[in-house]
Amino acid sequence: MRGMTALAVLLLALVVGACGGTAETETTETNAAPTETAAAVQTETTETAAAKANPCVAVSAEEVGQITGMPMTVHEGDNENGCSYRTADDRVKLIVKIVDAAGFDAVAAMKGSESVSGLGDRASWNPTFNSLLVVKGEKMLDVSYDESPELTKFATPEEKKQRVTALAEKLVPTI
Repeated sequence: MRGMTALAVLLLALVVGACGGTAETETTETNAAPTETAAAVQTETTETAAAKANPCVAVSAEEVGQITGMPMTVHEGDNENGCSYRTADDRVKLIVKIVDAAGFDAVAAMKGSESVSGLGDRASWNPTFNSLLVVKGEKMLDVSYDESPELTKFATPEEKKQRVTALAEKLVPTI
C-alpha cells in the first residue's frame, strides 16, 4: 500500500510539473510583444475614439470643401460634442454634433421634417433648421447648415440638404 501511495505521489508530481511547464510556456507566449496586426488594431481603436470625441477628425476640411464647393476650415470646440467646418469669412458653417438619440423622435415629428433613407438606423431632415439628424445605436449625429443672413440665396434648400447629407454619409461610420 505504501508503494502505491508513493507511486501516486510521484505521478501527481509529474502531472503538476507538466502542467506547470505548459502554463509557463503559455505565459511566456502571452507576454510576447504585440504583432503588427495588434498595433494596427490599437491605432484604429485610437483613431476611432478620437473621431467619436471630435467628429471633425474623421473628415478633412478639404473633403468638406469638395462637398460645399468652397474652401472650408475645421473649428474644434465650437460645442461640447462636436465641431464645425467654416468658410474663411465665417459666412457658411456646417455644424456637427454627436448627442444622445433620445430627442430624435420629437424633432423628426416636427412639421416639415422628412425621413431620409440609407443613413444610420434612421434619419430625418428638417428644412426649418437646415438640420439632418442621423441615429445610430444610442447616438445621434446632427449636421446643420448655417449661412449669414446676407447669403440666404447662396444655397437653395435642396443644396443645403445635399451638402449636409454628403457630410453625414462620411461621418456616420464614426458614431
